[in-house]
Amino acid sequence: MELFAIIILFVALIFLGKEFLKKWRFLREFINKSTQVVQWDYIWTPNSKSGMQNIILSASAPFSVLIGFELKILWYTWYDPYWFISSDEHNQIIISTYLGKKSIRFRFLINTPQADIHISSTTEDQKLSPMKVYSPHWWQWFGFYG
Repeated sequence: MELFAIIILFVALIFLGKEFLKKWRFLREFINKSTQVVQWDYIWTPNSKSGMQNIILSASAPFSVLIGFELKILWYTWYDPYWFISSDEHNQIIISTYLGKKSIRFRFLINTPQADIHISSTTEDQKLSPMKVYSPHWWQWFGFYG
């Protein structure tokens, strides 16, 4: 009976792994062909302040974005989306996310035809109240990955 359970678990893990790889593959293909992807690079320096920080996206019309970042593990790089959000009445999105001791590339997939999205994360932006807070994973607080 235990061998049967192990075989079923092994088959299920292989199936789920293949499904995740399939989803990441077509998501990467979509991103590479899309004209509605905006990138923003957080460049860490020794003078950078790690912790929760605001990122502001603004445009001339209402918009929605799928928020994600470029995830690199060993030799493989992929886009890892983690939230979807729509702009407010001022055509602005204010998010607060963890920026650590590592540079990272954020990617925003936009669902509207305009391409005039402006992204900032200035000292003044940090004074604004975020619409959504994306707390870090527990290992990020200890300085692991990001």
